[in-house]
Amino acid sequence: EEKIMANLGYVSENHNNSHHAILRTTLTAGRDCKTLTEWRKCIFQLRDEILSQILRHDLHFAEYLTSINYNDSA
Repeated sequence: EEKIMANLGYVSENHNNSHHAILRTTLTAGRDCKTLTEWRKCIFQLRDEILSQILRHDLHFAEYLTSINYNDSA
């Protein structure tokens, strides 16, 4: 996603940082979660982080695509 964004001229340090936060959380879950209860908590945390990213960052990218009249059907 970041490579596509860069190719389209969209650079967002916040968006990139959000990706890294999700990766850190995922790696921590893989390392630290041992029980089903722990995994359940980690999965919900990941879900919340991903949804938060979509609402905070991906929608801005979608607005950017609209502003440059991007059309992938060509």
